[in-house]
Amino acid sequence: FGTLDICIANAALADYGDIMDVKEEIFDKLYAVNVKGTFLTDQAAARRMIPNKRGVIINIASTVAVVGDNYEGCYPGSKGAVNLLTRTFALSLAPHGVRCVAIGPGATRTAMMAPFLADPVRLKGLQARTPRGRAAEPEEIASVAVFLASDDASYVTGQTYYVDGGRLALNYVMPARD
Repeated sequence: FGTLDICIANAALADYGDIMDVKEEIFDKLYAVNVKGTFLTDQAAARRMIPNKRGVIINIASTVAVVGDNYEGCYPGSKGAVNLLTRTFALSLAPHGVRCVAIGPGATRTAMMAPFLADPVRLKGLQARTPRGRAAEPEEIASVAVFLASDDASYVTGQTYYVDGGRLALNYVMPARD
């Protein structure tokens, strides 16, 4: 189709449970997809965009990159790395007319979240920490990607836009322990 103008690095794996229980092979697999996959995708896209002096790379991060979550294993750390990759690529690519931004969704109705959203106890917890009281629909995240890829966002680079139903504004706190 000609030049590469927009790239979205969206592939991800999640793990659930306490970070102390994460096995090394799970850590390696998750970081290979979430961090290395994003890095290689961004780098390959940037190499195609630089000669044209234009383009937008959009990475998918997460709210847990900022607040963490004690039941998501090493997933929050991997998404924190995606935030920093976004900033680093943005700095490197700005002189070439290429932008790099990220979206940090809260819980979203995707296949990856389906088991979590089907569990009434976990769903209640999600609703308690999301002022909008529900998970996002994929279209709500996609509409932010459309904006970030458009000329309306031409001065935006190196930023992560959080589409989280108010979760970060709530100042989520740890549950009480026994």
